[in-house]
Amino acid sequence: MSHWVPIKHISEKYQIDENYICNLIVRKVVTSSQIGRKVKLIDEDSFISYLDLHKEIEDKKEIIAQLRDTDRMLEVELRACNETHVAFEVQQRILFRVYRAFVQAFSLFIRNEEERGIFLSLSMGERLDLIASKYSHTLQTTLKIYKNTVDRICKKSFNFIEEQRDNVTKLEKLNRNMREVCARLRNGEVRQRAKCDPKLRHKECESAEVMRLTKLSTKLRYELSKERDTVKILQIRLHDFENEQLQKIEQIKKVRQQEELEQKKQREVELWLQEKRLKAEQLWMEELMKEKFLLQEQLSDEKVRVKNMQMKLAEVESALSDWKQKYSEIQREYRAYVAKVEANGFKYLMINLKKWIKNNYLLLLLVALAVWVIYLLYQLFFLLF
Repeated sequence: MSHWVPIKHISEKYQIDENYICNLIVRKVVTSSQIGRKVKLIDEDSFISYLDLHKEIEDKKEIIAQLRDTDRMLEVELRACNETHVAFEVQQRILFRVYRAFVQAFSLFIRNEEERGIFLSLSMGERLDLIASKYSHTLQTTLKIYKNTVDRICKKSFNFIEEQRDNVTKLEKLNRNMREVCARLRNGEVRQRAKCDPKLRHKECESAEVMRLTKLSTKLRYELSKERDTVKILQIRLHDFENEQLQKIEQIKKVRQQEELEQKKQREVELWLQEKRLKAEQLWMEELMKEKFLLQEQLSDEKVRVKNMQMKLAEVESALSDWKQKYSEIQREYRAYVAKVEANGFKYLMINLKKWIKNNYLLLLLVALAVWVIYLLYQLFFLLF
C-alpha cells in the first residue's frame, strides 16, 4: 500500500536536499503524485527502495575498489616474486654450471667410455629409459653401472688427486731441469759437448722433438678443451633459453587467467546491476500501474461528484427561480402596502401595528424577557468580579 508524504517531510526525515528529491521526481526514479500546481507527494516506500538500491550500488562500488586495490597489491607482490624468482634462476644456473664442471671433472677418473657416458648422462638429468636403450641395457643394469661408477669415483678420488699432485711435482722438477738445459744451450755450454759427443747430439735432437711434440699436443688439447667448452656453453644457453621460454609462457598464461577472472568479475557486476535496474524498473512500472488505477478510481469518483454537484446546482437554480418568484410577489405586496399606507396615512399604520402586536404579543414578551435576563446577568457579573 502506498504511503504518500510531502517533499518537505522526506527532506527533513532523511536529511536530503529538496532539489535532489525534485530531480529524482523529474527522472521518474521514485513514485510521485501532484495535487494542483504546487503540492507534490512522494510514495515513501518507493523512496526507501530507491535509497536501499543506491546503498547497495555504493557497497558494490566499494567492493570493486577494494578488489582493485588488492589486485594492485598482488601485482606488486608478483613483481617482487618475479624479481626473487629471477635471482633464484640466476643462482640455479650458476650452481648448475658448477655441478656440471664437477661432474665433468669426476668423469675424467673413468677410463671406460660406456661407464663415462652413463655417468655423464644420468648426472645431467637425462631419462633413465633413454640411456638404457642407447647402451642396450636394462634399467637395473644401467643403475647398477652408475652406482658402481659413483662408488669407485668416491673411493679413488682422493688417491687420484694425490697421484696427480705427485705427477705435477715431478713435471715441475722436469720442467726446471729442462729450463736449466735450455739456459745452458743458450749459453753454448751443451752445444760444444754435443759437437764432440754424438750421443749428446742425438739426445739433444730427441729432446727438441719431444718439446715440439709436447707443445703441439698441449696446443691441440687446449683447442679441443676450448671447443668442448664452447659446445657446453651453447648447450647451457640453449637449455636456459628453453627454460626462459617456458617461464614466459607460464607467465603469459597466468596473466591471461587473471584477465579472464577480472573480465568474469566485471561481467558478473554488470549483470547484477542490470538485474537490479530491471527489478527497479519493474517495481516502478507496478507502482505506476497502481497509481494509474488509483487515479482512474479517483477520476470516476470525481465524475460522480461532478454529476451530483450538477444535479444539486440544477436544484439550487430551480429553488432560486422559485425564490425569485416569491421575492417578486413580496415586492408587489410591499409596494401595494406602501401605496396603501401612503393613501390611508398614519391611521392605517397604527391599525396594522395593533394587529401585528395582537398576532405577535408572545414573541414581544419573550424578547423583553430575554433583554431583561441579559441585563440582569450583566449586572451580576460586574457585582461578582
